[in-house]
Amino acid sequence: MEGKIIKCVPNDPIERAADDILGEEIYADVEENDTEITNQENQNQEGGIEIDAGDEEIEIEQPSQLKATKGKKATSKPVKTTKKVTVPVKGNVNKKPTSSKKPIKTSFKGNKFQQESLEEHNILRKKHHVGDLELSKELCDIAQKYANKLAATDTFQHSKSNFKGRPMGENLFACYGMEITGKIMTDSWYDEIKDYNFNNPGFKRTTGHFTQVVWKKSKQVGFGFAKSKSGYYYGVANYVPAGNYIDEFKENVLNQ
Repeated sequence: MEGKIIKCVPNDPIERAADDILGEEIYADVEENDTEITNQENQNQEGGIEIDAGDEEIEIEQPSQLKATKGKKATSKPVKTTKKVTVPVKGNVNKKPTSSKKPIKTSFKGNKFQQESLEEHNILRKKHHVGDLELSKELCDIAQKYANKLAATDTFQHSKSNFKGRPMGENLFACYGMEITGKIMTDSWYDEIKDYNFNNPGFKRTTGHFTQVVWKKSKQVGFGFAKSKSGYYYGVANYVPAGNYIDEFKENVLNQ
């Protein structure tokens, strides 16, 4: 049997609420110790701070170069050199700025389907000069749970779910007579680019999947799929922050 691909009509575009703050920090799971800043990397074992003197010349006396003469006081010739010096920490001093970046966490790998879906998304996003998406275990769990529900009921409609009280982007996919893959699913959504007018950016039901795939401000994504008893495969992708906000297409859907 020849394979058949079905794409669910995209969700309606989202209207920005007055209190809706767009930023990945409102979706990220931040632990309390993530923001802790220490000065350990700038301190030596004696509790001092290493200061790079750069090219500054410092005059020091080298004992090996002291010249002693009988009946005369030993004299030394100052030599010029460059070095790093360490000063003890006493009270408040100007310390070398420390990085406030959060510790790097081990990324969630996901299964083969999730990995392939993420890879294809990021390949396509690079064409539009936007950053990579990060695979989220929490979003993958949500997507998988809903894919299971679609397969169990053989229905094909959006969940209209939120994520932590904020809108969540959602693309749906179904196919029959062929096995679902992350690449086939993602490419089918991206193929809507042929109907998108970059000169008149905005939402259309025939391009809503594409615009979500390449939406610049989306940062995290989750994928899931399930097969129904009738032989249909259902694929789900969830995005945060969500895409397809009204009046925000120009700055989020960039041309190649």
